[in-house]
Amino acid sequence: MPVGTAHESYLTLLLDNVRSSRFPSHGVLDRIEGAIADRRDAEAYVEVLLDKSRSQHPSLRLLDRAGRIVRLLARADQLEEAARENQDDHEHS
Repeated sequence: MPVGTAHESYLTLLLDNVRSSRFPSHGVLDRIEGAIADRRDAEAYVEVLLDKSRSQHPSLRLLDRAGRIVRLLARADQLEEAARENQDDHEHS
């Protein structure tokens, strides 16, 4: 099995486990966070966490995890924008 396929299967298994669990294991959540390889993985994880948190009494731990990943995604966007601006500056110099 190619590494990309194995990674996708592993992450899908873990995300499905979280979706189907009333109280997701923090060990499984830690494994997901360790397996995130790109923006798509991170966004899928945040979506699952937010779906699990849509209740009258959301888990603050799940919201904290989602918030941390969202902040990382925002930081990645800032870095990408700065790199593009830097590249544009060099091309026009």
